Amino acid sequence: MKNFKDSLSKGITKMNMKTSNFMEKNKYKTYIKTLEQENTSIYLSLGKLLHEKYISNNVDIDLFKNDLDKITQNLKTIEEQEEKIRNLEIEENKVLGIETQQNTPVQVNTVQTKICPNCNSENNITHRFCERCGTNIE
Repeated sequence: MKNFKDSLSKGITKMNMKTSNFMEKNKYKTYIKTLEQENTSIYLSLGKLLHEKYISNNVDIDLFKNDLDKITQNLKTIEEQEEKIRNLEIEENKVLGIETQQNTPVQVNTVQTKICPNCNSENNITHRFCERCGTNIE
């Protein structure tokens, strides 16, 4: 009877750990996706502004500093979130008794994407045309 209770307790602990980590990882992944979308938007507005300034022969790099700093900060935050995901997986594997290597990469985005050559938005790898602008992306 004690073995059954111990086994049941371990099973419940594992299930709680997996559920908790699943929710936490998805929170980090959602935040990463939000930052990536924000960066894409900034890239597009920067490109448009740069082009407008280039045409008018009035390019001043200081106009871009705030946006470039924001992109850099977002990329740093994305790295931090990916590290949190790796740490959660390492912790979970320890509890579950699964041996892992510290440097094992984490697949953050499980859906493969391709970037539109026209508007730089991410699209599902199976799509033939960009969801945003309709450009052929095959």
